[in-house]
Amino acid sequence: LNEHAEKKTLSISKLIQPEGGSKQARIAQVVDYITRNYYEVISVAQAAEMSNMTEITFSRNFQAVTGHSFIDFLNRIRIGQACGMLYATDNQITSIAQEVGYKNLANFNRHFLKIKGMTPSEYRETARKDLAPQRESSS
Repeated sequence: LNEHAEKKTLSISKLIQPEGGSKQARIAQVVDYITRNYYEVISVAQAAEMSNMTEITFSRNFQAVTGHSFIDFLNRIRIGQACGMLYATDNQITSIAQEVGYKNLANFNRHFLKIKGMTPSEYRETARKDLAPQRESSS
């Protein structure tokens, strides 16, 4: 809880890189921020500010460095985290969607289906069936 509170109080201005930093380093810092704070609302404008770039320049550089648009990358991180929760917990899908940063269940389901090719419930069922023997043998 303390760590989460510290992250919340960290202002974006502290993350701004000097203009001289390489674009890869500035994008890497944004990627690191996203992977640690995926559950929060993070806009392209905020990410551009963190990297000390305009939104257009940031979007172009982010795509070039990561191979994904900013929004696609953020959704992939969130869905990846959701997959771990679907497998490891019995939490309701609505709760998991909110925990990884989605305010709307339909939006979560749409992105999950697009990225994973199945619904969250199908994923949970498939992952647990496929990995059940491994879970039992590791006990």
